[in-house]
Amino acid sequence: MLPILPVYYAYAVLVLVLFGTIKPRTALLIAFIGGWLFLPMARFAPGLIPDTGKEGVVSFSILLSVLIFDTSRLYLFRPRWFDLPVFIYAVVAPLSSSIDNGLGLYDGFSEVYRDTAMWLIPYLMGRIYFQTPDDLRALTLAVFTGALIYVPLCLIEMKLAPILHSTVYGFTQHSMVQSLRYGGWRPMVFMQHGLMLAAWMALGVIAGYALWREGTLRRHMGVPALALLLVLFVVAVMSRSANAWFMLVVGFLAVWMMRTYSTRAVLICLVLLPPAYVTIRTLGLWSGQGFVEMLRSINADRAASMQFRFTIEDAVIARSLEKPFFGWGGWGDWIPDATAEGEEAKAFDGMWVIILGKRGLLGMTSLLAMLLLPAVLVLLRPKPNWHVKGHLPLFALATITTLYMVDSLPNAMANPIYMVCAGAVSTLATVTWPLPRPMTRPTHPQVAGSLSRERPVLASGPGGNV
Repeated sequence: MLPILPVYYAYAVLVLVLFGTIKPRTALLIAFIGGWLFLPMARFAPGLIPDTGKEGVVSFSILLSVLIFDTSRLYLFRPRWFDLPVFIYAVVAPLSSSIDNGLGLYDGFSEVYRDTAMWLIPYLMGRIYFQTPDDLRALTLAVFTGALIYVPLCLIEMKLAPILHSTVYGFTQHSMVQSLRYGGWRPMVFMQHGLMLAAWMALGVIAGYALWREGTLRRHMGVPALALLLVLFVVAVMSRSANAWFMLVVGFLAVWMMRTYSTRAVLICLVLLPPAYVTIRTLGLWSGQGFVEMLRSINADRAASMQFRFTIEDAVIARSLEKPFFGWGGWGDWIPDATAEGEEAKAFDGMWVIILGKRGLLGMTSLLAMLLLPAVLVLLRPKPNWHVKGHLPLFALATITTLYMVDSLPNAMANPIYMVCAGAVSTLATVTWPLPRPMTRPTHPQVAGSLSRERPVLASGPGGNV
């Protein structure tokens, strides 16, 4: 068994070595994806700094490496209006909640520290490191590759049970009871929960499919890309998560319709779903009973589980609306009857309703905005020209971040890699993509022979800053 603290320290040193020896963009992708996939789900208190988990180790190790080895990259960042929701969610909302509840500045800055690690730094890295079609392809390919790396580990846990985390680090990160689903084991590997892993595998399929469908990925690691896609698809289905199955179907449909018919109808529906659900549930316009009854005709156990979720949601919403603007803070006062240690506290699964309780409408609306706005920016673009490579991966990553927000309605599985994608999409959706220069024979002798076919690059447009 590996000791936790030495593993974290070794990872921080490894990130420094990566940034000092290889291309910074590649180092960033390896550090983010590799760290999140393989570091333990453990927290520690390093002294004056608030307790830290692997999100803090990953994000601050990368930020320190960028400051040391690639400082000039930070100068590329120009704050834009669409960056505001992330700043509000990670800084303004937690500080406002702590101050409003009399918890003090230290409590507020502790919450800011954690949210900066999980949300703000990954978003910033996505904004500054992915600014060209080539960068976008590298990020999309990294998501696909990260999911492929997990394939053999998932197969091991499907056969033996989720044992890798306990074997390597000495403890199980979540209840084994929740890993038994649909007659078999749901793998967790080194992630927080089997639901998080299943979502990661499903979204990896969407990323790989976009590259394959665009025609820029035919072979990968010496294997036909289509074969890898099929294997990853099968493993994602075998991960035994209904949410992941939903992501697979809807994500595939969205990307396929974008490429085949140049329609973004599926993505539009996905963007509208979270605010619509949050609004009708918060205002009490929909109880969910009709959906529960529909589920009961299919699976009585799932219907009972969903009924329990709606009941708990109703209780948290009622408690949250007693302090609607800034919430109750992060110490359990938002939980009905203040039973922070009771069984009910363990049943609060939806990220949106947890944030509504902790940080009120300010936190909840900024959560919706920061995860949906990248897709909105893509939808505001003119219809794409498919002769320019990069459009389909852009739409795929926008779909991925939107599906992650949809998944955050019933679940609370924070994953900073999706914020890297959100930052990249926000940057690339607000610049002009010119077409390649036409191949015409020059008439002026001074420029004869000087023209060549160029790859499309990003140039500054009305909303650009590259």
